[in-house]
Amino acid sequence: MAGVILIISAALFIFYLQTTCQRILRREFDREFFLPVVNANRLEFPFVRKALEDFDVPVDYGRFGMQLCCDSLALTYLLKNVCNARRRLE
Repeated sequence: MAGVILIISAALFIFYLQTTCQRILRREFDREFFLPVVNANRLEFPFVRKALEDFDVPVDYGRFGMQLCCDSLALTYLLKNVCNARRRLE
């Protein structure tokens, strides 16, 4: 019985995580000045969002995870090193 509960809980967690990630990726920004920043830093999340919106295309979660991880590292680097003398997040 405990194994069944564990499996169901893990499945619900993965479903919740996927749904949350899709909601974040579908979020539209109000201002258009974010687009040049995304293009200048070659961030991949707009392409991931577009690929997730296409329902006929199979989803490659490994590739999307790697692209979003690289975006996260790039944004962390930018936050630490742009106009920040102490080189840390504040």
